[in-house]
Amino acid sequence: MCVESPSLLSSLPIDLSKIVGYDGHQVRYYYQAHKTKLKTYETVDAQVFVGRLVQHILPKGFQRLRYYGLQATAIFKKWYEVIAMAAGDLVDAMMSYIKRIRYVELS
Repeated sequence: MCVESPSLLSSLPIDLSKIVGYDGHQVRYYYQAHKTKLKTYETVDAQVFVGRLVQHILPKGFQRLRYYGLQATAIFKKWYEVIAMAAGDLVDAMMSYIKRIRYVELS
């Protein structure tokens, strides 16, 4: 497996320390799962691994927009509770609606 020079990329999609092993055909690495917050190990073919990394490389001239809009750290912290409440209200409304439908169906 060929490792590109970090100077060619703004930042690597995965820290090299998270790559646990490479046997010439398969890459073993770990990541922290978003839902469980647990360290999860995965072994994939080298071509699949490289394909996953390449998805994160922007074409020449494109600029990453990660720090703008709602994804900006300051803005996200400010709006997180509003978004969570709106989503919770939507879920509560849907659950209430589903309960009414089930009640009508059972009657």
